[in-house]
Amino acid sequence: MNQRLILLFMLTLFVTGCGKVFNPYHSEFMCPDVYKGKCANMDEAYQESFEDNELVLERQGDCKDCEKQTKKSKDRPPVEDKTYTYKDKLFTEIAAIIDEPETPVLIPPKVSRVLIINYTDDDEETFFGYRHVYFITDKPRFTYETNMEAF
Repeated sequence: MNQRLILLFMLTLFVTGCGKVFNPYHSEFMCPDVYKGKCANMDEAYQESFEDNELVLERQGDCKDCEKQTKKSKDRPPVEDKTYTYKDKLFTEIAAIIDEPETPVLIPPKVSRVLIINYTDDDEETFFGYRHVYFITDKPRFTYETNMEAF
């Protein structure tokens, strides 16, 4: 019994000690290979994605083009915060739709809901629980119909 406990304890120590080897998802590195790229965190990369400049890699030695590029990037105005741009555009589109004084082209259908209470069958062998049944009372129709009796 003691040998099994010791063996189990040693096996547990061995497996937990080699956890980093067996776990392919755990990593503690920041920017492993920056081959033709740049090391940046998520927020910086997101903000840079809105900028119009190309990615300039740092080069060793003299580089006349690099100095020109850095001067150009300093002359540019700061990039505005794009955090809520999508929501702002979406809200303006919705507001424009709401503000339009047009009649809708399609009148939606009228749907009724009926509650059916719990019941059992005649033999009392089957129980039917409560449920809702939906049915369409008026079908959808177009607003601009030639037949005015539909209204």
